[in-house]
Amino acid sequence: MLASHMPDDGGVEIRYELTEQDYLAMMEARTRWRTGRIGRMVLWAAVVLNVGVGAWLLLGALVTATPLAVEHFLNLGLATLIVAWLALYLPWLRRRNFRRMKLADKPVHLVADREAVKLRIGDDDSRTAWREFERGHRTAEHFFFWLNPAIALIVPLRAFPDEALCERFWRLAQEGVPTTNG
Repeated sequence: MLASHMPDDGGVEIRYELTEQDYLAMMEARTRWRTGRIGRMVLWAAVVLNVGVGAWLLLGALVTATPLAVEHFLNLGLATLIVAWLALYLPWLRRRNFRRMKLADKPVHLVADREAVKLRIGDDDSRTAWREFERGHRTAEHFFFWLNPAIALIVPLRAFPDEALCERFWRLAQEGVPTTNG
């Protein structure tokens, strides 16, 4: 945290730096929003079931000395690819994307009022009206304000020096963002 205070107009001003963990938390929140927990549980249950059935078929063929069929290996191969995609490739891709965006170690200066959020990240300035966000979401460690299903403004709770300023910011968001929950 660099600095924070409350402007005289009832807005909020904070300074912070984004970390890779902040970005990964946003990507996790995005996945939960788009597929939901039930969708993710169904996917992982299907993968585990596929691995179990594949292993059972393969073991059955080996125990009974039945010639192995291509399907035995295709089933296990597909399950292995899905697990590798979810557990290895996607996390690697997310970390790579964060590094490519060059957000790490850049100071973020955020000023929010009833109308909009003004950001300065490094040398880049932007202004986004609250109503332009599709939705807002609060987690135990972050605020996420989604511009679309893939991109969110990330505001870590550690940027706020106290709960009062954090709550003031959240109230501003709830007044302006069409769908805000937490």
